[in-house]
Amino acid sequence: MTACLDMILNVKQREALRALRDPNFIYYVFDGGIRSGKTELIFAWIVARAIVYPGSKQIVIRKERAQHKRGFWGSAGTVGRYMRKVFDDNGLKSLYKMYETDLKLVFWNGSEIRCEGVDTVENFGRILGDEYITMWFNEAVHQKYETVNAIWDRAVQKCEAVEDVVKSEYGWFPASANKQILFDTNPKGKRHWLYKFGVLKVDPEEGGILPYSDRICRIGGWKPWDNSANVNTDGMDSQTGTKRRRNIDGEWCDAEGAVYEEFKEDIHVCRMCDGKRCKRVFGANKSQVKATTLCRSLDFGWNDPTVCLWGGMVGGQVIIYRCYFSNRQVMTEHAKSILAMQQKFEPIKWTVADHQPEHRQQFKKNGIPNRNAHKDSPLMGGVDRVKQRLNCRDGIPGLMVCQYATPVIEEFSGYMMAKGKDEPEDESNHTMDALRYMIAEIDGKTKSKAFIL
Repeated sequence: MTACLDMILNVKQREALRALRDPNFIYYVFDGGIRSGKTELIFAWIVARAIVYPGSKQIVIRKERAQHKRGFWGSAGTVGRYMRKVFDDNGLKSLYKMYETDLKLVFWNGSEIRCEGVDTVENFGRILGDEYITMWFNEAVHQKYETVNAIWDRAVQKCEAVEDVVKSEYGWFPASANKQILFDTNPKGKRHWLYKFGVLKVDPEEGGILPYSDRICRIGGWKPWDNSANVNTDGMDSQTGTKRRRNIDGEWCDAEGAVYEEFKEDIHVCRMCDGKRCKRVFGANKSQVKATTLCRSLDFGWNDPTVCLWGGMVGGQVIIYRCYFSNRQVMTEHAKSILAMQQKFEPIKWTVADHQPEHRQQFKKNGIPNRNAHKDSPLMGGVDRVKQRLNCRDGIPGLMVCQYATPVIEEFSGYMMAKGKDEPEDESNHTMDALRYMIAEIDGKTKSKAFIL
């Protein structure tokens, strides 16, 4: 194995290789800086598993299928470079075939390595339609937990190792293939689901310690300097600030340039409920509503989540007291789920929605009347309106979010300004879009004021 890695193993790669050989682990999280050897080590390992277990299937998953073609798959990418140096240059080219259109490697023993994305229904369906012994979520920080959680149970393929390997003195591979689910990433903020899963080993949705936490192996702190024998590190010293902390030092930290830098959890997160009933919006009596107005906002998606936010006006302050956040369902099912979360005594005054007529109509047919949301142009006009709500007067903000509306809180932390542009990035914006729709409807087309109790 070591002889065919085509690299000088650094300290982290050796640590990772030892962990990958341990059958007690199922989930592996390798997080750290750029060009530190994570990708090369993992690809070499899944090639080895493909050879050891005839007929086995390994899949490499990224957010978009096209991302494989732009870097990972091509002749200059990890796949092409590795196969050329390890196989072709050693007279072993006949042992595999490379299918460009299908993004698939097929070995002489029937094993496969496929590259796939989760960006379309067809791509997602192809992943679910097969079984694997290895699933690798490449650049996992850009993928949604809901998506990952929906497909990683396809790592159930049964395969036996070739006899010579079983008898080997090294004992690197079990006789029957053990499933392995791999994640590699450069770090982001500590609210990201992968930090919760891989570092804290807690459920990204519920927050409790995962019952299989002892099956998770996390190897962090990969640095390009440790891999200097294999890559050119010239120019990396020029990176500064958060970019350096993430890309070079491999540190999980919040980025500079947050859209809503005013948002502070100790100020804007309301903790006066048990997750079922907001004590500020509703009274002790089940039919009592303290808020002067109850409303909803909708943002639609398929790969990206469909979002519904519930808001209540309490003394002029907006409280986001509930959040629905789910993807990969038809709109009829989303509407049913949203209605099921709502109490019968909640008198919703209005619902505003993203401008998608077909989706809006499906919601209407399923009992959720709605109208087009006001969209500011440019978008920063709506952002400024939310910013006004986040401002405090006498220590009291004009907007608060329930502690159990975790997708909203997480996106507040991850919603970043696009580099070199006066607008946000098109990421971590699903609840943020729905929030802008709601605040625009409440505050109108004039500049918002932080209406305080």
